[in-house]
Amino acid sequence: LSLHDALPIYFDDGDVVYDDLILKIDEALSWINLSTSAIRPGQEDLIYRGDMRKWIKFANTLKLKIYIRQAFSRPDVAQAGIEELYLNGAEFIAPGEDALVGFSDATGSNNPLFQELDLTTPQNVVASLTSTDALQNDSDVRINKLYDRSPNTGQYDGLLQGVGTADGGVYNDYARPDSTIILSKSAPVYLMTGYESLFLQAEAAQRTWGTGSPKTLYDNAVLASFSFWGLNGTNMIAPGGVYEFDNTLERIYYQKWIAFNGKQGFEGWTEWRRTGVPVLDKSVQGIPLTNVFPLRLVWPINETSTNPNVPDLESVDTPVWWDTTF
Repeated sequence: LSLHDALPIYFDDGDVVYDDLILKIDEALSWINLSTSAIRPGQEDLIYRGDMRKWIKFANTLKLKIYIRQAFSRPDVAQAGIEELYLNGAEFIAPGEDALVGFSDATGSNNPLFQELDLTTPQNVVASLTSTDALQNDSDVRINKLYDRSPNTGQYDGLLQGVGTADGGVYNDYARPDSTIILSKSAPVYLMTGYESLFLQAEAAQRTWGTGSPKTLYDNAVLASFSFWGLNGTNMIAPGGVYEFDNTLERIYYQKWIAFNGKQGFEGWTEWRRTGVPVLDKSVQGIPLTNVFPLRLVWPINETSTNPNVPDLESVDTPVWWDTTF
């Protein structure tokens, strides 16, 4: 009899979970001792190597993210929480303070996605047409860092969402994630980036819930995303540039989605569900549902078969509680 079988898990509503997360983060912050005599971890801390000031910034940024996630579903809660953060002088992570877990070329210490995929044979990780079209239409040089060109065409050809290769195409017809930066043995996994932090702050400012200039924060976020790849995006945000800030939340959402390409794909999916930006094609050959876009993960069979408290199973195209777009 497993512990899972003996102690069925009970489920809370999503908003209750989010409120409890804030309480847990505050409790963790209260434990941090910045005095020079405090005992702190070193290499055992896989993210910030014992730099507790960065952990404070990370905690504040995570709280900001939790509140922003609820901007449409619980705007009063989100606004109050964000205003309290700024009132208390919260600092957030900056470019160069990314929360990441590093990996190496050593056996058993490789990037988990690299370990999962057999890169010597065709597999299903290729560039999305939505992404490659967006980057090429904007003449965005980040595409050169995100993708390797198609071996067959020499172009940044993407695959239409959900089509697979049923149309006669083959793996080598398409661009795929860059093999030296994204799908390498030593590629780090990013939990939160400095540019994500700036996009969060830009949205808070644009909503007038946070302080600072929305344009400045947006511009710095875009520049930080380019800089992350060793590129300069100054001309893109300059007056008349394709990414010039237009004082809309939609511009922030779109650039945030582009920045998530390559390193924070799950966050890109999450933000798209929250904002509906950009407009994406439905999965035309999706299983088990056709002509829909997945909006949630469903309970796994080991949960539904062993836990009598599992809520009714929702369809994969049912929005989660904070998703008011779909």
